[in-house]
Amino acid sequence: MRRPPNFAGADAPIASLFHIASHWRRAAQRRVRRARRARTSMNKWQIICPVAAILLAVIVAGSIHMRGQRRALVSAVTQQLDGHAAQILVLLAQMRASNATVVEDAAFQELQAIPSTSLISRAMIRVAPAGDGRLECVIDASSLGIPPRTIRSSQ
Repeated sequence: MRRPPNFAGADAPIASLFHIASHWRRAAQRRVRRARRARTSMNKWQIICPVAAILLAVIVAGSIHMRGQRRALVSAVTQQLDGHAAQILVLLAQMRASNATVVEDAAFQELQAIPSTSLISRAMIRVAPAGDGRLECVIDASSLGIPPRTIRSSQ
């Protein structure tokens, strides 16, 4: 700490009062600067923390929503496949002697009939003769998260 200069004569009390007032003013200015720095950094965190919390809440809510949508998609496609499996089985039995492409087209048209979600594309359907001479229709919806479904004709 610096010592005040030693003033001699009648001006000494005034000079020392000036020095004291000046010292107090500088100390007050330092306190104000420190307070402003602290307030500035606190304001940054007062903005960052709520924004991060909101972002986290949006991510969690979006994840929960997407899981629900995914379950609804899988359920809709599974119901579509289950609802049309009997008709595709009849097609396989009736069109046994036909070309596989014709049977695939007929199976696709059956899957597009009402009630249908129209999520099954033509490329997902394959009809081929099985080893025992029966026709089998494989509907590969694995791109939608559903394992491939195989429908075999009875004879």
